[in-house]
Amino acid sequence: MGGLDEVEVRLHRPRSVDELRGLLASLPNVVLVGGQQSFGGQFLPSAGGEAVSVAELPQRVEKLGGGWVRASGSVTLAELVDAVPDHLPRNPPTTDLVTLGGAIAGCTHDSIGYFCSNVRWFRFLAADGTVHECHPAASGLAERLYWHVPGSFGALGVVLDAELQLVPTAPDECVEIEITHRGRHPDPVAIAKLREVGLGGAIYLYGTTQTAVVDARLARAADVAHLPRMPLTDDAWVRNAYLQGIANRFPWLVAAISTRTLPEGKRFRAPRYSHAFFQKSYARAFGILSGDALAARALGALGVDPRLPVVHQSFAIPEGKAADFYRVYVSVLETYRDLLPRIEAQDMIALPPCPFPLHGMHGMGAAYLFTSSLSVPRGSRLETHARAFLAEVAAKTWRDHGAKTLLLKQAHVPDALLRDQHSEAIERLRALKAEVDPRGVLSSRLLARLKL
Repeated sequence: MGGLDEVEVRLHRPRSVDELRGLLASLPNVVLVGGQQSFGGQFLPSAGGEAVSVAELPQRVEKLGGGWVRASGSVTLAELVDAVPDHLPRNPPTTDLVTLGGAIAGCTHDSIGYFCSNVRWFRFLAADGTVHECHPAASGLAERLYWHVPGSFGALGVVLDAELQLVPTAPDECVEIEITHRGRHPDPVAIAKLREVGLGGAIYLYGTTQTAVVDARLARAADVAHLPRMPLTDDAWVRNAYLQGIANRFPWLVAAISTRTLPEGKRFRAPRYSHAFFQKSYARAFGILSGDALAARALGALGVDPRLPVVHQSFAIPEGKAADFYRVYVSVLETYRDLLPRIEAQDMIALPPCPFPLHGMHGMGAAYLFTSSLSVPRGSRLETHARAFLAEVAAKTWRDHGAKTLLLKQAHVPDALLRDQHSEAIERLRALKAEVDPRGVLSSRLLARLKL
């Protein structure tokens, strides 16, 4: 969902670790597939490759006390929450259909931190068939794998089990969301305020001029019951899918409504689960929008693509460079006037220092993450322009301000530039891969671009 690429490929479905180990020993070129929620080529096979799904490996969730659980890597975050009621993962990705192993391998994040920061141990099946128990106090290879599996995107092996800490939630707890600032770009006040907000804080850029800072905080449901519900943050799957389809087909309409109806001081409420996994409706929309219901067929007649395709890219921006990045981004966007009506979202969050060496923000300190998303028809001239726009922004902001294209999302940049931006991480991963995958069995379209 939301991606641009798709492929038909032979898919193997091992049902045991021994069967998985046998496939890794016998197949020459495979990609690992989990929840299939990646945005780009992270789980699409490279040329001549096949796919191995880990989704049907045995699953279990064991409570360890103190909020800690041990769960199989093939368990999705939705399944994990079902197994441990009244708890949520810390710093989860935006959809609950991601597997635990996938969240670790992708080194996912939310708007305040990194998912892997809450994982203290995992059992890892390397491509050579060896199982490692990885944790910070381990010795040798196991300790290095603990720090380098996050962000490896399946280049090294499979997370079989992991121990992570969950956050207890109260039944009457929800999230209060407020527009704390409205301004016009360039807006130094917005960037300063972003560091002040916590749970779910973000800057939204509308077009090339208007900005809004959004803050979120925990609240008692009774205290905010009078507030309107934030759109798409409930379990009304069908309604949300229709709204998502309309927003994807007519993003200019959503932007026009938002800029007129979100004044400074406006407040909303949202369930805590839905606020954490705010793209859960997006991930489930295809089945609804491709169905036979009258509304789905009507939206199809209006040109709504059930796959909700977007061209998007995230940029990791060093501390102190956010305003410089904004200026370059806007100046380039203004030369692509045909893309302005196709902007689905432009937002920036502030993240703490990242301890995982393969993540794009590693070494940047308390850095920023900016994501641009444009709704464009597949194969159209607009898609070509959108890719070119993001590639131009990537080249200029890397050269002048050290901003990197984040590998977790789509990457619309020349392969050579991508390798230049992530050269240190690539060398680290290549060295580990020589130890645990000497045959070079594991690959993907993304890894092929990085020459791994």
